[in-house]
Amino acid sequence: MTAKIKLNAASGGGSFSLQAPSSSANNRVFTLPDVADATLLTSNSSTGKILQVIQTKDIAEFSTTSTSAVEYAGINTTITPSSASNKILINVSLAVGAAGNDNGQFGFLLYNGSSEITDATNTNVTNETAAVIRMLNQFDAQQLNMQYLYSPNTTSAITIKVYVKGDTLRTLYLNRYGAGTGRGGVSSMILMEVAA
Repeated sequence: MTAKIKLNAASGGGSFSLQAPSSSANNRVFTLPDVADATLLTSNSSTGKILQVIQTKDIAEFSTTSTSAVEYAGINTTITPSSASNKILINVSLAVGAAGNDNGQFGFLLYNGSSEITDATNTNVTNETAAVIRMLNQFDAQQLNMQYLYSPNTTSAITIKVYVKGDTLRTLYLNRYGAGTGRGGVSSMILMEVAA
C-alpha cells in the first residue's frame, strides 16, 4: 500500500506530497470543496498571532487639576514591533478617584511618544478624548478600561502613554480614591504585538 502520493510540477518546478499518518490510530480525512475552488492555508501562517506581550503597572499616587492634557508617566510602556505591518493592541486599566463632592468629568488620551494617537480620539465632541469618566464624590473609586488596535507602521521602538485631563473644581487621582490613601487600585498598560 502506498503511504505517500507525490505530484511533480509539469514545468519541472517543485513538488507536492501527501503522506498518511505513521500510526493507524491517527486516521485523517481531507474533504475538498464541491462548490468552488479553494486554497489551503499553511499551518505556519502567523496572521493574527500574538508575537509579544509587555506589561507595565503602577501603584504610585498621581493627581492633577489641569484641564489641559498632562502625561501620566507611571504606566508608559515601550515595545519594538518586529514588522512595520504588524499592529499593537493597547490595553489600559486606570484606577480613578477624585476629590470633592460635586460632579467631575475627566478625560483620557492615548499618545505615541509626544504625539497624540488621534484615530483613538473622539473628535465629534467639544472636549476631545479617547475615554471619559464621571466621578460623583470623593468616595467613588472606578476602574477605567481602554482598548485600541494601533498601526504604528514602524520597526523602531515606540512608547505608548496615557495623558489625562482634570477638572478645575476637583482633583483627579489615580491609584487612590479622593477621600484619602486608605483605598486605591492598580493602574496598568499591556501592549500586544499582533501579526498582520
